[in-house]
Parts: sequence; C-alpha cells; structure tokens
Amino acid sequence: MSYGTAKNQLRKLLLFDMVSRAGMDRCYSCGFLIENARTLSVEHIKPWLGKNRSLFWDLDNISFSYLSCNIPHVYRGSAQGDVSESDFLGLSISSAYAVLRKSILFNLAGYLDMSNCVRCGLSIGDVKVFSLEHIVPWEGRDLALFWDLGNIGFSHVRCNVPHRYNTLGKIRKIAPEGTAWCWCCKSFLSVSDFYICPSAWNGVRSRCKVCTKATTLSPSKRR
Repeated sequence: MSYGTAKNQLRKLLLFDMVSRAGMDRCYSCGFLIENARTLSVEHIKPWLGKNRSLFWDLDNISFSYLSCNIPHVYRGSAQGDVSESDFLGLSISSAYAVLRKSILFNLAGYLDMSNCVRCGLSIGDVKVFSLEHIVPWEGRDLALFWDLGNIGFSHVRCNVPHRYNTLGKIRKIAPEGTAWCWCCKSFLSVSDFYICPSAWNGVRSRCKVCTKATTLSPSKRR
C-alpha cells in the first residue's frame, strides 16, 4: 500500500486505541461497545450542515459510533438545492475531517495525560504544533515498528525529526515483509533481488538487479 494510505490506517488504529482507553468506545447511537477500528466512525451529535459550521469543529459536538449507525445529517437548501459539505465549510470535506481528527487526537492526548512531547518533555500546548511520531525508527529496519502503537508518541512539530532517507520525490510503498517495490517492474520482489543501498529508506535500491543491469547496458543510457 502507499505510505499515505498506511499513515491514515495507523491514525485510525491510534484513534480507536485512545477512544477505548478513555472509555468513549460505546456507540453514541446504539449504545453497544465498538469492537474494532474498522467499524469506528466520528459522528456529530447535532447536525451542522446548512446550519452552523462551528458545530462541525466543536469537540463537545463529537461522539463515536459504528459506521453502520452513523447516518449523515442531510440538509437540502430551499432555493439553491443540495448544500455540499465542502462549500458550506469553505474547504474540502476530506481536509476538514483531517484537521478535525487531529484536534480529536490532541484532545484525547490531554485527557489521557499523553500531551508531553516525547522528545523535549515539555507540554504540547497547541494543536497547531502537535504531531504524531514513531519513537523508534522503523524505516529500513522493521515494518512491525510502524504499526506498533506502543512505538507511537506525540511531539512538537519542531521536535519531530523524520526518520527517513532521500526518496527523490517517489511515493514510498509499504511492502510485505521481506520484499521491496521495484519502480521499473512496478511490482513487489524479494529483497534479495535488489542491490543493497544503505542510504535508501528501506535499505535497497529503487530498481531491482535486472532493471538496474538493463538500464546500465542500454545504449541510450551510455550516451
């Protein structure tokens, strides 16, 4: 999967873990215990669309529910037809929910006494400087460290030094254990099919041995 997809899945796992630890893991609608991260959803208690955009951002208006219980609050404008969520908020709905989820995590971190920076030890007093961080580097080492919630902490943005290598602008592929992505073949291959590259984020070159040799021997590449 892409690095962005993996990060989104990790954030949802973290959110479910924190919601459970805070005792907020009962569905607002049906009252049953939410069993896992896949079925967890963020729900607005009072409808905000077409009424009051501040209700979207109000954390007191936030609850958690099963996806199957979370019914969107549909609003239909009288003269202009349906009102889109993005138009009403003034930004895309995906961006709005990303900001909202960050605010929820920040609020939960404070509630669970986890709001001190794992790097400098000082309190993270503002959501704008709040960031998620892997305590032990995982890139090029152990994929399990990426998903281990015990390896997740929070830090100031300025204290969060990314554990990454230069990827030359490429989107990183989170490969199955023991494999790596070849950008020429466009497929996952065994790491033994790649030349070792200590400076790469996953420890191997971006192209497999076959593709590397083909590129090196190509007349167009020699000119």
